[in-house]
Amino acid sequence: MLRMRGEPIIKYYFPTERVSNESLRERGARFPPLFYLHLWWARRPLIGCRATIASAAVRVEGRPDEELVREFERAVGLLLPKGARPAYNYQPDLSWIASRSNVREARLLDLFAGGGSIPFEALRLGFREVVAVEYNPVAYVVLKATLEYPLRYGERLVRDVERWARWLLEEARRRLAKYYPPHPKGRPTNYIWVRVFRSRDGTLVPALANPILSKEEDPDSDMISGYAMKVRYEGKRPRIEVFKYLCRRKRDRIKKDIEGLKATCSNFKGGLLECPDGTTLSLSEMRAQYKRCMRSWEEEGAYGRHPAVLAAVKLEDGSFVKPTPEMVKAAREAEEDLRRAWSELVEEDLVPVECVPRGEKNGTLLTWGMDKYYKLFNARQLLSHATIVRLIKEAYERICSEVEDEEYAKAVATYLALAHGKLLDYNSVLTRWDPYGAGSINHTFDRHAYTFGRDFGEGDLVTPVKGLLDWALFSNTGVVAALRRIVELLRGVEGEVRVVLGDAADPSLYVELGEFDYVVTDPPYYSNVQYCELSDFFYVWLKRSIGHLYPEAFSTKLTPKDDEIVVNKARGRGEGWFEERMRGVLSLVRDSLKPGGLAVFMYA
Repeated sequence: MLRMRGEPIIKYYFPTERVSNESLRERGARFPPLFYLHLWWARRPLIGCRATIASAAVRVEGRPDEELVREFERAVGLLLPKGARPAYNYQPDLSWIASRSNVREARLLDLFAGGGSIPFEALRLGFREVVAVEYNPVAYVVLKATLEYPLRYGERLVRDVERWARWLLEEARRRLAKYYPPHPKGRPTNYIWVRVFRSRDGTLVPALANPILSKEEDPDSDMISGYAMKVRYEGKRPRIEVFKYLCRRKRDRIKKDIEGLKATCSNFKGGLLECPDGTTLSLSEMRAQYKRCMRSWEEEGAYGRHPAVLAAVKLEDGSFVKPTPEMVKAAREAEEDLRRAWSELVEEDLVPVECVPRGEKNGTLLTWGMDKYYKLFNARQLLSHATIVRLIKEAYERICSEVEDEEYAKAVATYLALAHGKLLDYNSVLTRWDPYGAGSINHTFDRHAYTFGRDFGEGDLVTPVKGLLDWALFSNTGVVAALRRIVELLRGVEGEVRVVLGDAADPSLYVELGEFDYVVTDPPYYSNVQYCELSDFFYVWLKRSIGHLYPEAFSTKLTPKDDEIVVNKARGRGEGWFEERMRGVLSLVRDSLKPGGLAVFMYA
């Protein structure tokens, strides 16, 4: 380690208040582009990571005076004029930081790299070499796409990802068009499904826990409007009506009116489903019914069928309508096509047939009968996702036929697979309909868990611009725009980066990597996030689309879990086990530091 005079400024000072405020601004505005490549849990704000790394690297002789503190904050990007964008959008003052640190000669290690915030900002701060280690295969691929590929291929990569994303979108639209028919009043963007159960007299009862589809306040008046649903019965068959509502009340009455509307149209009371025959169904009864239905249909070869009815459709103009007979028929046609194609899809390895293991977070799935990963999707979703997997593999072969560099073709295909991951998150039966504002799909991992609501949203994949596949690829928060902005933010970076798939508690990892000047990392915290259990949702699909390109990461049925450093009592991993593993990591980190090196563990 190049010896620097003085001590790291973090020993005396850290701009806690400014970093907290900027981190809130970063979260409150549009997220950094890294966040939009693919979902990852517990992502850390870029400005917080930048300030932490810089405060570990910058040296001072004694407690800094006010002028030096201001200079440090300016160099990091914490002193911005009013109206400026969030701080991560601006480059740090590299010359100032380099004059007071050894970053240009230093190696930095992040042992729990996750979504990549720490290594990304270390590169922007001018470190000579940055190493990002990750145990989870899904995060490993996300890190490759966040750090290695943008730095290696730059603008060329953006152009080719955009080109092949366009090809994938057009091909998917062509192949899937019959499953997404138009509505006479406009193009659909979302479908709202409501789960159904049988009452004791055989009536099919929609579980209309929240009948509100949208809820928009007029800022210029005391009015609130939107769309909602209500159920009427024709014999033992339900008919769900979609209607527009308007509340004309003072603002302190709006909430009361909306709650009244919910109470009038909802058939859920105290967690019980109220049936028209006067009886109720408990949660355990609903779970048992759901499991029986799915098991019975699968015995008949009806895969991807769920006890749910297509209740409403959102159009691109923001209105909601009742589905047409053609729309209902298209969904049923998807079920029949999947039934006929199932054996072929399984043989071609295009659908995830892996069993859902018991675990800390998987219990919700198993209690509802979702014991295999394909059961987390309805038939139309499965056909659509299988088609996209096939297209990603086709795209890779086509790119290889045009370029000699297979690594480059692999990089391009990886972004298509990550876009598919975004799509998966918003297109499963574990999504929920969010009625606030104009109404939208609440994605599968809105929380750090699997959740099972009484309704779910499904995206239309063929509608231009506002369709879900177009959104995942080409919107302002899509993969193409995210990659373009990442390349812009990394422009001028001269350091090297390496992404490593490895276990932070494995001594052989440190032998391979050598010594470091800095270790800066955001470690796991007890049972806060079950990364491997949750990421299996994506793993089983990534394995099918690009797993052959990453044999080091996708050689197992599901993500490896035995050495994951989290508390997971379902796997016999308690607090004591976690603490022992973390003590081992700390010992290995200490031994991997060069003389005078510094380790910083963030708990953000």
